[in-house]
Amino acid sequence: MKADHTSHALKFALPAIIALIGSVEAAAQTRTKSAVPSDASLAPVRAKIAQKCTYDSGKYFAAGTPNIAGRCECYAAGLSKLLSTEEIRYIFNYDKIPDISKDQNAKIQNACLGGGPQPAGKARPQKKS
Repeated sequence: MKADHTSHALKFALPAIIALIGSVEAAAQTRTKSAVPSDASLAPVRAKIAQKCTYDSGKYFAAGTPNIAGRCECYAAGLSKLLSTEEIRYIFNYDKIPDISKDQNAKIQNACLGGGPQPAGKARPQKKS
């Protein structure tokens, strides 16, 4: 008799559970398909990355690298363009910069060490020939 009650309860509960799972999956897909952030909305992200980079500069650039603040601003600008919405949330939720591939990391660091993009409003020094 107990088996009948269990199967009867499952018969009615199962469609509700399946519907609930479907709505959770739909909500998750909606969140991951958010729009690409604009440059203006990336400003807080860049500031957070630059702050973390400056604080732990040895993780991003060799010890004694000149102009660490400028290098970290450059690194933040490059990295922020590569991050997904989920990775941006990760930065603010966990106060950590997400790991990226070594190749991507090296490209950003090399651009910043080799006179890569300068922070807005600062002119790149001209080389004397």
